[in-house]
Amino acid sequence: MYGDEIRIKQVVTNILTNAVKYTEKGTVTLSADFEKKDEEHILISVSVKDTGIGIKEEDIEKLFSAFERIEEERNRNIEGTGRGHGDLVEGIGKKPQ
Repeated sequence: MYGDEIRIKQVVTNILTNAVKYTEKGTVTLSADFEKKDEEHILISVSVKDTGIGIKEEDIEKLFSAFERIEEERNRNIEGTGRGHGDLVEGIGKKPQ
């Protein structure tokens, strides 16, 4: 991703918060690493893994569009910020993988 510190923090916090919200039992693991590319640039890698309820294969692309609640019926009791990952990563240059 290309982006400023605030936007990157928002993306990571949003993904991590969702992992915690959707994991009633088990674990949530956050891993981060970086690689210096040159004197002005670093590559930041962030990974969030959890043992939560999961996302259907057909819903994965929805994660990076404007806010859309996935599986509305199953997730009706879980609140969010109203900002989708797509809202947050817009303009950063690359969507999370």
